Amino acid sequence: MGLKTVEVSIDGKDYRITQLPFGASQRLLTRLMRVVGPVLAELAAGVKDGKANLESDLTELMPTFGPAVEKLCASLGDDDLDFLFKTLAGHSEVSLSEGKWVNLKDVMEMEFAGEFPHAIKWLVESLKVNFGNFFGDRGLLGRAGAPAKEKAAPSQKA
Repeated sequence: MGLKTVEVSIDGKDYRITQLPFGASQRLLTRLMRVVGPVLAELAAGVKDGKANLESDLTELMPTFGPAVEKLCASLGDDDLDFLFKTLAGHSEVSLSEGKWVNLKDVMEMEFAGEFPHAIKWLVESLKVNFGNFFGDRGLLGRAGAPAKEKAAPSQKA
């Protein structure tokens, strides 16, 4: 399997986002979990019986949002956000005028200047490309409680 590259358009701007190699994604995931892990734990504490029903449980979860955001702010440092943006930008390209593609890390300061909401949208898309199958319903965490499928034994010829 090779590294997947996805083209996305965000607010009229085109990006090519390429998956990180395994070692880089492992380092990024570890750092990301150190930061957001306590937040997820805080939110999970508000879920009854390990099940979340967004329609009925949202009001019950609301009291946990304040402490969760507080934990996120306390655990997120400048160096964490910088590491996250620079690592992912190094594996992304942005389309400039006349169809010229450049590495986003080289132009990130100007590309996202005054455009923090746009930068966050790009960050979310980059995280989806790299970790969507890990965090999503069809990924490892979504199947954590599902029984493992057994592999069929190879047939033996007599």
